[in-house]
Amino acid sequence: MLSCFASGLKLVMMYKWDADEAVDMIEREHVTAFSGVPTTAFQLLERAAERGVSLASLEGLSSGATLVPPELVRRVDQQFASRVAPGNGYGLTETSGAMLGNFGADYVARSDSVGKALTPGKHTLVFDFKYDGPGPAKDGTGVLSVDGKELDRKAIEHTIPLVVTN
Repeated sequence: MLSCFASGLKLVMMYKWDADEAVDMIEREHVTAFSGVPTTAFQLLERAAERGVSLASLEGLSSGATLVPPELVRRVDQQFASRVAPGNGYGLTETSGAMLGNFGADYVARSDSVGKALTPGKHTLVFDFKYDGPGPAKDGTGVLSVDGKELDRKAIEHTIPLVVTN
């Protein structure tokens, strides 16, 4: 959302997901980019196809927050005849934004990939957190270390995912 505000883009949001309403909103508001979890993206594609709506204003359709099935990437490319660029990003939305990305023709060619590091090299994020759930960690400092070069070489086992200290 912040990137929309910073770029001066219009942000169209829904109170509760409804695929028919999303199709209508995209058409009415001339939405150029859609972002949602794979389930909502599939539902959007299905309802638009069933209703014969082309979603002509749409230029990009991104999905994430979980594993994106390669079939979704292929479906976006086929349904829109390569007019709409599929996209996926991986990162810590709450703290840093995307660190990895796969977009457009590259994503169609490698639909089972999370993409390349957006900024190659080592990145470390340190953040304080509060946690009131079960387990030993209640409050502390989290450290996320990502080595973009290692991820690019598919050596993700060499990264240090998340270390939380109390």
